Amino acid sequence: MVSKALLLQQLQLELLGWTKASVRTTLRSKRIEARKAAKTAKGLAAAGGIRNELKAQGIELIDKPGGLTEWLRS
Repeated sequence: MVSKALLLQQLQLELLGWTKASVRTTLRSKRIEARKAAKTAKGLAAAGGIRNELKAQGIELIDKPGGLTEWLRS
C-alpha cells in the first residue's frame, strides 16, 4: 500500500511537469534508498515492509554483495 506522503510527492512532481515514468523512477529510487537505510539501522521489519510494497508494484529487489540492490520488473 502506497502511503499518503508518497502519493502527495507524486502529485507534486507531476505538477512540476515530470512525466509519470520519471516520477515512478524517482519514487522507486527513494523507496530503495529508504530500505537500504532501514537495513543499515537494523530496522529489518521496515526494510521488509518496503520490499513488500515494491513487490506489490511489480518490482523485485535483488540484494548483492557490498550493500548494492538491483531491481527487476516482475
